[in-house]
Amino acid sequence: MAGTLEGVIDAAARLDGAGTPARRQRVALQLLHFDACARAFGAPAGRWSPAEAASAVGAVASRCAEDLTLGGPVAAPAAAAARAHARDDAALLRAALAGVEVGGRVALSLLLAPDRPAAGAAARAAAAAVAAGVALGARPDELQAAVGLALAAGASGPDAATRAGLDAATGAVGGARPSAAAQQALEGLSPALLRPAFTAVGEAWLIDTLWICATPVAAGARVGVEAVHEVLRRHLKAADKRLRADQVEAVDLRIGLPLGVGLGAEGRGAAAVCRSAPLAVGLLLAAHGLDLPQLQDAALEARAEQVEALAQRVRVSVDPARGGQALRAAWATIGPLFAELGARELSAARPALQARAGGGLRLLARAAAADPRWALRQLRRADPDLRSCGVDQWQPRLPVEVILHTTRGGAWPERRDLPEGAPGSSWTQAQARVLERVSASADPRARALAEGALAGGPVLPALGG
Repeated sequence: MAGTLEGVIDAAARLDGAGTPARRQRVALQLLHFDACARAFGAPAGRWSPAEAASAVGAVASRCAEDLTLGGPVAAPAAAAARAHARDDAALLRAALAGVEVGGRVALSLLLAPDRPAAGAAARAAAAAVAAGVALGARPDELQAAVGLALAAGASGPDAATRAGLDAATGAVGGARPSAAAQQALEGLSPALLRPAFTAVGEAWLIDTLWICATPVAAGARVGVEAVHEVLRRHLKAADKRLRADQVEAVDLRIGLPLGVGLGAEGRGAAAVCRSAPLAVGLLLAAHGLDLPQLQDAALEARAEQVEALAQRVRVSVDPARGGQALRAAWATIGPLFAELGARELSAARPALQARAGGGLRLLARAAAADPRWALRQLRRADPDLRSCGVDQWQPRLPVEVILHTTRGGAWPERRDLPEGAPGSSWTQAQARVLERVSASADPRARALAEGALAGGPVLPALGG
């Protein structure tokens, strides 16, 4: 039997720790990584005000540098809200974890919501409200009110949604109450709320699906950019020198699932580059890397013309066959969330979903709505419970094929489907990437403090608290 959002919030209010040591380490890693990315893009050191916390989320999101979970981009709002109010490490870890778990479940419940931006904002606002409320020591009824107020705010955009959650938490602790309960507000966003998302709190942990952003570009372009980067590393090893930009004749990039990525090469600036596969590959070829330093405004402006010229050599195409295989494989994970729905509900959601370009898990929802009979056949034996999804085994498979053609006539192929930093990839490499970014964006003590935090030591000092 499916649970309720109120039940999830009550469970979050009762969390007395941050789970197992491995989960505490995941939360610490995400907090440190978000801090490093935010500070690289202008966030101040020390404790943040609500306005600074919201601005940090907006800056990181605009450059596609957010860490993801199975529930989407809810980790950054949770981290920012927890940091704004937590007074010690225990509160910081507990608040960030609670925000991810509640916000992620809100996102999963809204997979069939016709308004994608509104659904995403609702999940972010709920994550921020819960994290802030837990950090403030809110009672269960106050935390319920905080989520209701956050959802009622109807904010749009990562920064506005985060600020709405922060304001809702302080308002609820101060006595404010929403006009409608939290789940009632969600039901107004989706004609078919996926209630199994509210099950198995404390048993199925969305933090286990944490995906550290190794490459700050749109999710659908990450594996492709990383594949091109691997080709460049192989060329360097083979030739003992870098492949020059003028030696690149063309790059063929076949993407299975173009989640949130543009296939053209229009626009300038960090936001445009991060969301365009050709521009992202062009920047990688021009700078021999694509990371936070390359996305600084001055660095981008200095390379703008070269990046645009190289982007014209990138030929991007979508591979429906690979994309379809990946979707059907992913259905084994996400399918149980749909187990309580009938053909009528799936069919009713079909027009709205097909009328809008969807990203992330919404593609799965669209696949189910497009072929309800197939979807329902897969669910005959599925339990409508998040435990049935096997979230601890989830991996975001995004298949790509890259062929880099050089002016010397050589062609360098690369196939892969798992993003770096995602579940299933090297955890050691993910930690190393975070430590590298912490060192680059903070004071000389930061790396030692971060290493201590990942080993179970204090987190707040590494965040300047």
